[in-house]
Amino acid sequence: MQRTGKPIKRIVRLTRLALVLILLPILLVNLSIIVQTAVWPERLPSVLGYKALILMPDSPDGSQPVGIIRTRPLDAIGINDTIAYRKGWTFFIETVHEMDIANGIPTIMTRTGSDNQAALTTVTVDQIEGVLVSRIPRLGSWALFLQSPMGLLLFMILPVFIFLAQDTLFRRKHPARNRPVPDTL
Repeated sequence: MQRTGKPIKRIVRLTRLALVLILLPILLVNLSIIVQTAVWPERLPSVLGYKALILMPDSPDGSQPVGIIRTRPLDAIGINDTIAYRKGWTFFIETVHEMDIANGIPTIMTRTGSDNQAALTTVTVDQIEGVLVSRIPRLGSWALFLQSPMGLLLFMILPVFIFLAQDTLFRRKHPARNRPVPDTL
């Protein structure tokens, strides 16, 4: 006589293990970001030298991309690189137009806009967050939705509720497994 439940249990265990192996790095990255934000609130948190920044809409449909920014030393930044820098609590993404050293302090002139109507901005070294490596379209809109009350409800509270409901139904279906162990004392 063969057991029919054994392969199903093995599949369920492997699925749970795969889920834990996928979610554990996400948890570690989130914890790192939370700690960095608490310790250095004036800087963007980074993971392995990369930072993410939600950019303003740059397409006709109004979707917001996420910019991936790589931390680089000043000597690795060149003309025509797109850098991210901070002024107060606002971040800007602009193209390096000119680099200069005045009174022993390096400064960078950035250009924004088209060549005909370019505006130049002076950026100091301590304002620079890094170099823009790539843009991921529409991910910024998704990230902003996840921070909204509806996004929090759908992706945080609802899965916990579903897990608790599933566990309650399982315990009702298999009451023998829920019996407390009798005291031997």
